[in-house]
Amino acid sequence: MQLKDFPHFSREALWFDCSDSVAGWQSGDTVELYKQDDGYLIRQADRVCYATAVRSGVRIDILISQGSTIWLVSQNQGSTLQIQWLELVEQMQMDLDIAVDEKIVDYLASRKEISLSKMNTALEWLGSHFIVSTVQNGSQIFLGSYENSLKDVFLIFGTGWRATIKRSQNILLLQALTQVSSEAPKLSSAIGKIVFHDASVASLLQSTEQKAKLETALRDNGSYLQQWQLYGQLEWEASKRIAQKLGSLRYSNATALDGEQLEWFLNVEEPSELKEFREGWRLLELPSTTYVELGKQAQDFDVEEDDINGNSSSKERPLRGHIHFEKNGIKLTPNQDRRNERPPKAGVHLLLTGR
Repeated sequence: MQLKDFPHFSREALWFDCSDSVAGWQSGDTVELYKQDDGYLIRQADRVCYATAVRSGVRIDILISQGSTIWLVSQNQGSTLQIQWLELVEQMQMDLDIAVDEKIVDYLASRKEISLSKMNTALEWLGSHFIVSTVQNGSQIFLGSYENSLKDVFLIFGTGWRATIKRSQNILLLQALTQVSSEAPKLSSAIGKIVFHDASVASLLQSTEQKAKLETALRDNGSYLQQWQLYGQLEWEASKRIAQKLGSLRYSNATALDGEQLEWFLNVEEPSELKEFREGWRLLELPSTTYVELGKQAQDFDVEEDDINGNSSSKERPLRGHIHFEKNGIKLTPNQDRRNERPPKAGVHLLLTGR
């Protein structure tokens, strides 16, 4: 498969305005993306442009800082590049030799995914659906976490399919295939010699070093947790900068709205305050997916992040959700798991970026 065909890239796209024409840039190919001063340096092969983000760069900066994000040009027009991304836990150099038995061959034939119930045909189908071959230093495959925390079982994801891999009798065996249409969980990437083999002649499990890498990525979660601790810290710092620029919005009362989803209308008595807050929201180019929290006091940005998120036992957890601007206030749609909670009767509208 080609990388552009992998379905788990972001649905959202980022737009960058380059100083020169991008007519020669290749859609569907990856780019390197770096933060530079107030803009971004984008590189594809021998092409380089210094660009500014058409929309807010806060989310972009977080993804860049993680160091394991894949960036893909989805469209180029004039001097503008449209880029999608795939956020990974980590990228590893690792070989994987995955064994395939006749059960998988028969399954693919019964589903009419392959026309002939032959091993070679099945191996070709698996390679075309799960392995990215157009990368340097070998092939690439995307791995998910262990399924249901079972020992020696993990997942790989491809174009519309996921495969369950089990360590069995010292080989990695493809145990099951499942069609999927929903988003994948957090993924890691392995780059190296990635092959599907006939189980009857499959090689032994990768070396001790390769095995250790797989263990670390998929079970021990050491690198996973480290990445997400860093992500949380960076996201909080970005959220804090946005909130300081935007300020807060006072509302006088909260009224429940009728409908299938429990929503709240927060009345703002001062039209000038609502107008100023809405204009700030527009200038910061905040997406509709941005989370806000409602509290009784304005945000204190000197407190720790845990207190902001309501993890401190001494503070009440704020109500979190998305907003939509109305004529005399805002409409709040709480998170699915917060629908039974009520906002304060009167309070302050606080901003956090979505997670």
